Amino acid sequence: MKLEYGGNGKQFFVTVGAEVRRSILSRLVGEKPRIARTLLGEVVTAALVATVFSCAIFAGTVDWDQALIRGTTPGGKIFFEPGEEMVFTLTLEDVKETLPADTYFVDWERRGDDGLEEKGRVPLPFPKGGSVLKTRTAKPGFVCLEANVVTKDGKRVPKNHRWEKRVFFQGGAGVRPDEIPMATEPADYDAFWAACLKELDAVPMNAEMKAVACKDKEVRLYAVRIPCAGPWPVTGYLTIPVKASKENRMPISANYRGASQDEQLPPEGGPHDRISMLINPNGYELGRGKEYVKNFFTEVSEKGYGYGMGPKGNARKETSYWKWCALRAIRYLQWIKSLPEWDGKELVISGGSQGDWQCYHAAAHVPGVTRMNGNGSWGGDWTGQAEHGRLRSTYRPTDWFPDMAYFDPVFAAKRITCPVNISFAGLGDYVSTPASLTLIYRNLKGPKQITYVQGSTHGWRPAGMQSQTVDDGWNAATKVLPTPPKDVPPGFVDNLFKSKDLVYWLDAARTDTLTKDAAGRVVKWASANSNGYAFLPGSAAPSYTNALNGKGVVSFGAAGRTSLVATGPVTQRTVFVVCRPRRVATDFSGVWGPKGKDGGLRMAQTSRSWENVRGGPDFNSTDTLMVNGASCRGAVPFLPGDIQVLALRHTEDIQMWGATSCADFTPSVGEYVTGRYFDGDVAEIAAFSNLLSEDDCRAVSDALMEKWNPEGVESAFDPFDAIRAAVAHGDRHVTIPKRLYLVKPKDDGVYLSLKGIADTTIDFSGSELRGLVNTGFFRLECCTNVQIRNVTLDYRTLPFTQATILSSDKDKTWTVKVIPGYPVPPDGGDGAWPFQVYDRTTLELKNPMRCWNGFKIEKTGADTFRVSGGDNKTGDAGDYAVWGLPPPKGSMEGDHVSERDVVYCRATVRCVFENITEYATPGGRAFEEHLTEGNVYRNCSLIRRPPETDPVKRGLKRLRSGNHDAFMSRRAVEGPKILGCTAMYHCDDCVNISGMYGVVYEVKGKTVRLLEYIPSVFHVGDTTQAMSFEGKPLPQMTVTAVKNGSAMTAEEREYVKTIGLWRGLDALCRTAVEIEVDDASALKRGDAVVSNRAQGNGFEIRGCHFGRNRALGIRLRASHGTIADNVIDHPEGCGVFVGPEYEWLEGGLSEDVTITNNTLVGCQTQVGGAAAHRKRLERGVYRNLVVEGTADHGTWLDPVEYVQEKIAQGAKRISVPKARYWIAPAAGKGAYFEFDGLNGVEIDFNGSELVGAVAIGMFQAANCTNLVIRNVSIDSAELPFTQAVIEKVDKDHAWDVRVIKGYPCPSHDQIAHGDQSFWPIQAYDAKTFEPKNYMRFRDNVAITRTGPATYRITGGLNRTGDVGDIAVWSIRETTRSYASSAVSAHGCKDCLFENVTVYATPHGCGFAEFSADGNTYRNCRLVRRPPETDLFPRAFRRLRSGNHDAFNSRCSYKGPLLDGCTFQYHCDDCVNISGFYAFVTKQEGRTLRLAPYAGQIRIAPGDTCQVMTFEGTCPPDVKVLSLAPAGATTKEERALFASYNLWPGLAENASRAYTAVLDADVALPPGSVIISNRRMGNGFTIRNCTMGHNRARGLLIKASDGLIENNVLEGVEGSAVQITPEYEWMEGGCSRNVTVRNNVLRRNGGGVVVAGNNGARKPLPAASHRNVVITGNRLSESYTGIGVTGCTGLDVRDNEIVLHPGARAKPVELHNVADVQGP
Repeated sequence: MKLEYGGNGKQFFVTVGAEVRRSILSRLVGEKPRIARTLLGEVVTAALVATVFSCAIFAGTVDWDQALIRGTTPGGKIFFEPGEEMVFTLTLEDVKETLPADTYFVDWERRGDDGLEEKGRVPLPFPKGGSVLKTRTAKPGFVCLEANVVTKDGKRVPKNHRWEKRVFFQGGAGVRPDEIPMATEPADYDAFWAACLKELDAVPMNAEMKAVACKDKEVRLYAVRIPCAGPWPVTGYLTIPVKASKENRMPISANYRGASQDEQLPPEGGPHDRISMLINPNGYELGRGKEYVKNFFTEVSEKGYGYGMGPKGNARKETSYWKWCALRAIRYLQWIKSLPEWDGKELVISGGSQGDWQCYHAAAHVPGVTRMNGNGSWGGDWTGQAEHGRLRSTYRPTDWFPDMAYFDPVFAAKRITCPVNISFAGLGDYVSTPASLTLIYRNLKGPKQITYVQGSTHGWRPAGMQSQTVDDGWNAATKVLPTPPKDVPPGFVDNLFKSKDLVYWLDAARTDTLTKDAAGRVVKWASANSNGYAFLPGSAAPSYTNALNGKGVVSFGAAGRTSLVATGPVTQRTVFVVCRPRRVATDFSGVWGPKGKDGGLRMAQTSRSWENVRGGPDFNSTDTLMVNGASCRGAVPFLPGDIQVLALRHTEDIQMWGATSCADFTPSVGEYVTGRYFDGDVAEIAAFSNLLSEDDCRAVSDALMEKWNPEGVESAFDPFDAIRAAVAHGDRHVTIPKRLYLVKPKDDGVYLSLKGIADTTIDFSGSELRGLVNTGFFRLECCTNVQIRNVTLDYRTLPFTQATILSSDKDKTWTVKVIPGYPVPPDGGDGAWPFQVYDRTTLELKNPMRCWNGFKIEKTGADTFRVSGGDNKTGDAGDYAVWGLPPPKGSMEGDHVSERDVVYCRATVRCVFENITEYATPGGRAFEEHLTEGNVYRNCSLIRRPPETDPVKRGLKRLRSGNHDAFMSRRAVEGPKILGCTAMYHCDDCVNISGMYGVVYEVKGKTVRLLEYIPSVFHVGDTTQAMSFEGKPLPQMTVTAVKNGSAMTAEEREYVKTIGLWRGLDALCRTAVEIEVDDASALKRGDAVVSNRAQGNGFEIRGCHFGRNRALGIRLRASHGTIADNVIDHPEGCGVFVGPEYEWLEGGLSEDVTITNNTLVGCQTQVGGAAAHRKRLERGVYRNLVVEGTADHGTWLDPVEYVQEKIAQGAKRISVPKARYWIAPAAGKGAYFEFDGLNGVEIDFNGSELVGAVAIGMFQAANCTNLVIRNVSIDSAELPFTQAVIEKVDKDHAWDVRVIKGYPCPSHDQIAHGDQSFWPIQAYDAKTFEPKNYMRFRDNVAITRTGPATYRITGGLNRTGDVGDIAVWSIRETTRSYASSAVSAHGCKDCLFENVTVYATPHGCGFAEFSADGNTYRNCRLVRRPPETDLFPRAFRRLRSGNHDAFNSRCSYKGPLLDGCTFQYHCDDCVNISGFYAFVTKQEGRTLRLAPYAGQIRIAPGDTCQVMTFEGTCPPDVKVLSLAPAGATTKEERALFASYNLWPGLAENASRAYTAVLDADVALPPGSVIISNRRMGNGFTIRNCTMGHNRARGLLIKASDGLIENNVLEGVEGSAVQITPEYEWMEGGCSRNVTVRNNVLRRNGGGVVVAGNNGARKPLPAASHRNVVITGNRLSESYTGIGVTGCTGLDVRDNEIVLHPGARAKPVELHNVADVQGP
């Protein structure tokens, strides 16, 4: 027995007899342990031996709600050998308080399948590093370790958590899972189930499908009832996508609900790409209510037992509850397969717990299941538990009967051959024991995978626990498929470098750790973790240089021997070295190793490889060398000049490199043995005392590589090797773990070539593939139903470059200089097509193509070039030139180099490409297909990469995406479906769908000889389209014979030069083919012929966003298709062009095409085409072309210019055509539309959407009368806020966040100025999408950028927010001054804003008015944009709408009318109507000295005014007789303002003074305030509005003579209705004659408040507010009801008030009131 005592860091070993051993253990654990015999036959204790540590005395109250005990094993090991010691380390996490001594303990218990049980107690706090518990078991099976925090009397410490009310760990480990004995299967198992299925077949499948209303309009929802054998039917809810039909069939996702006695409710929606259904396991009727369900379970359960748990129901298999449950699971699959909308191919079933149990029985007895996803099956191995005495499941029938074996999923698994993934097997789960899941896994007959998770139970699955995945063909055969890397928890690397295990850390980027002499030599390199450890020169000192990606490095060996030696020995089990070798200076060059020992990490001169110290090139079996994250055995080559991250793991505890132990090893850098020195740079070295797992090392290596070489190196795990292995193994679903992969091509010049495979899905899980060679990524040939999805594609070296035009001479010859970060072409213009110019200001395309006419590029310097010649020479000094780099050489097919296309398909059938984003293409298209049938491209993108995600820091953002077309389909048997795709900023068409013409050279009878550029495809029986040389459609022909093709003759080659083909295309025409047709009499030489079956007919282009490209949007020559619901924005040419082009030999003539509901901005739809020599086609050549509902505005329609032009012409009714307009503001303008002094002008946008390029105001109206703006929505292309997921929360509640894909990454300027930059920061719950922290502000709140898309948020008063929540903050426009509100009306009278929707505001309000007079806002909205209509794909829906108030009216003469408006999810009040106070600074009789807010007085002579003293008294109103300016406020006055405790920044605004003479004597000492009754927004109305889910208040009213009625306010942070002046905001005044009636106020922070404050913060007196009526309102679940302070004339009656259960207020509270009416 081994006891370890860690109090003084010593160990002792004793050998004792059995009795003494029992005595010691009984004292240690408090009871007599049981004894077991080991494999060797000797008697040993099975007790766990705990490490016990002394504790200091502490005190304090402990918060346990976030606490967690984490249990780990060394390296995450889960499986052990019989008798091998299992070591568990327990640590207590997330307890902030210091634990008092002798108060809290951890009671542990060890149980096992071996029957042994032991218990013990360990005191808290744990020692540094945790408490160590050890055990072993001699037989195959599992051990369970449970540990609970208890008080001294043994009571478990309670914890406030939904699932677990204790602080605990429950996990374990196993021994030889393949040898766990299997239970005995009943001999008649198959006969029993055959009889059951026969019984089931006797019941007809007359299912009832009842339509149910569904919020999701993209699916049809049904309540389904299917008759079944037994007492109950199958019941569940089914969703079928609306677009699914017999013609458009879809896969099935069949889901099984787990155990639950809650009513199954209908879902709110379902997937849009598959049929989905969820059944309950019990068969109760749907929609009958909770009481019915409760009674159902009472009736089906035996008294005293849960359903299916009683002895009567389990004694006989023929009548068992579980027989009927299994048959329902089977019947469900039988029926759902009969749906006519099913595609007959993909049937995926899923379930967890009891749902997983149903899956096994269904998959065992229903053929056709293609994949099963399981999660902790319930009910397994009850048979084996009875036979072999294994640990019993906890949730199961108490009694065991042999007939229960027929329902054991362990036996059902033997009948399953489809791929099965057991995604979760908790090592602490004893509802579904790890042994039971292991036995199920062993019995599965098909590809399979299981993941064991440490420290997890059936319902408790804390994050970050160790796990291990065992794979047997789920991805590929275990021996073939490379092991994918595992993800580590967020913040893992950062935490590791802060841990005690970091023994030294040399970081050359930290100049504060380097001490240099006068010559720049490093004489001391201190550890960056400030532990006093350092390295000093051993031989000559190395030098310091700033030479590695802008960071400093320590350079060794450039002039001979140099080294640094540590100041003493230290334990180091895992070491990382970041270096860049220059050469091998000696026979062996050592970069790091033990001082004076011939070992460490060294390079061998002969093999040019890295070597370990022991065993030469072959590493010892106990050592692991990892290079750039890849585990290596044998020699590892290096390349001089390459940055490499080395990680060395040493697993032995003694005899390390000749040292007596790990602890006496003194490391040396640069030379560890005299003469064997390193020549190269060292950037960073980190050594850890513990042994990190390979996955941990990979994560650290990735982080170090990202830091020192962000462009990366080739990935250790090659995803394409994994795919090739899986496909070879026959896997149908290949999942690649999400991460960045840097890859090299291996398949015929492309990265992955697939030929002849079918029914296979490759899911990259959101990974990015970054190619090291500029060639194609995917080539598919003769494949059927292959799906590739969820991947981003880019290249390490861009296939284009960008340069600044330095100068331009009179001939437009340019000198250009390559911008830093872009590749410098090796020579001039080879492969430069297309050469383009982008405008230096807008970064938009200015010259689409400079080419031909003597165009050339000549290299004139290291990074400079001379550009001359060309047709289009548009471009000026300062603009940016962009051109392509030479593509790789590849095989030719006509003009097509297949390796140049990123995704290329040939002769594929119904392949699917989904969620593929491309940031660059080599020389070809993003997606190209030939001879294909019905491929689908869904949510695919070709876009230029945003700079915040670009791995290379460049002097200018990328201006180009692809070098050619985005989508090209040629000769397709069935055209592609291009759905929801995006293509922007590339160099040719967005979409081109065509067939390929053959040119008639000779006609002999019925034989036609055709000359071809790309071989046209003719088959016997094909019908043809033909077009004459002049452009006339010719009669259709039928092909009767096809002869072999041949090379063109010399005469034929000469002929094609004469027919007007595109430049150089004639030289590519090489082949000829002869066909026979039924009638060739209409043909002559030069006519063009194409097969109707190879034109791409049957295409669909829907819901896409195209534009900003050279050439056209959609170029179409196919038939029988649809172009619908697309946005095409400013392509160079037409938005949609329909017509053949003889000069390209692309045909034919389209017919039966519908072009509908598209938005074309800056472009047109054109139906045309051209015959030979570009002759226009004759009229009437097209049939059944429908162009409808498409906003087609001609070229360059700008709505701002359009409206301005109409106003200038005197128009009073302006109608803007409906479209989505992408607009940029004019230079110097603070808003897009600026209106001044208009009278009686109506502007109707007809439902258009205005998308601003810059986040500034959209409409700014000033001094207008009767202006009408209606029917428009407003959004911003660059959102004025961002959203980021909280990845880490530290003890000070600082958040480490990562910006979510699709949201902007704020620049330094946009976060540099505290609250004023980013106010407000909020946190939203990621599950409910509701605000969780309304405002993190003040108290030194700050945001700092920590990476390209990562930020750290610190400080702030409210720091609520958890890992996984979503942080949202504002982004200010910093390039101009601007209107901060989306819609503003200043000085406007009787204006109308109707049906105006705002989706995002700048740094201000949705709607704002100042000095207004009776404006109306009808059906206006400020709402967050739904994801289905968002402008761009985002990984998470928008959570915010506006950055400030929704509506703000200040100092208006007459208040606004708000009718039917909706304001939600913004960052301040829904409505604020107020005037501005002026301070009284001095009084002499009736003369006042005033200082107004913002320096401008809002009082005029003759105005009656409200007044209020600093103490809050409200004298009678006064009249101002005269008013005059009085200069600036004095220093003393400004000091006085500062003492008033105003909101930060407001005191400084009172900068001007005025004198006012009153009509009466009234005492107004300094600090009193005055406000005009004429400038408060009196006369307002707010009715029929819906508002809420916002920070601050709902309706904030400081005006009089108003009506608030029939509104709904819900989810407001503060009070729903607040009628209060606010002294600290200088906003007033008190309200009079206001009615609040018939409103619904739900779940708000407060109800209706009538109150206010003054300078002294005292309650208002009764004379403040007057005549307020609050009646007929319904208030529920708020924390206050109706509260009134300071009012005379109050009527409160007929209100329904139900407060929140946690409310402390009374429903109605009145203070300082008079003349009160009501009950």
